[in-house]
Amino acid sequence: MTQSNVPESPHSGEEVSTSSVTLDFIAKAAGAGASHTPLTNDEGHIETEPPVRGDAAFRFFERSFLAFDRFLGRALPKELNPFLNTGAIAVVSFFIAAVTGVILLLWYSPSVVHAYSSVAAMGDSPWTAGLMRSLHRYSSDLCMFFALVHAARLFFERRFVGSRWLAWVTGMLMLGLLWFIGWSGYWLVWDERAQHIAVGTARALDVLPI
Repeated sequence: MTQSNVPESPHSGEEVSTSSVTLDFIAKAAGAGASHTPLTNDEGHIETEPPVRGDAAFRFFERSFLAFDRFLGRALPKELNPFLNTGAIAVVSFFIAAVTGVILLLWYSPSVVHAYSSVAAMGDSPWTAGLMRSLHRYSSDLCMFFALVHAARLFFERRFVGSRWLAWVTGMLMLGLLWFIGWSGYWLVWDERAQHIAVGTARALDVLPI
């Protein structure tokens, strides 16, 4: 049997221990100097977000949302708390508004002359056209309200920095599209308010260099 003649370094254990101590010191120093708020991503790993300006104001509004959640939590469980499920409620409301809007085309007349009369005639059928119009109206309002609350909550929780910037930007674009759909939906009734909105929009577009 031949034995290895390579001598073992007497300082190898010290090098290992020194390296581990150095790594521990760097990790502790990085943790002590970081002022970022730790968040958990979808995989369950903790990640830090870069700091933002006005952090004190963000924390104030975030604590306000949490206090409101605790207030509602005394009477409602988390599953039934609407302000803990703003995104889901907005999506479901949008789906209801879209479906009922398509169904309303069975009674609606897309004409400047007959648009208002066709909408007014929907009230004569409260269990068909009237019901669809009520569902469409209130689901649209509900969708816009909870979409704004959802956006405000994510904003004050500072979920627009770091790896979440793309979701925030696309969400803002979708919110703008949702507002435009609701804005143009007022035109379809073609009552006095809708005509004022149409005239005001036309004047605003005339200002743009298009």
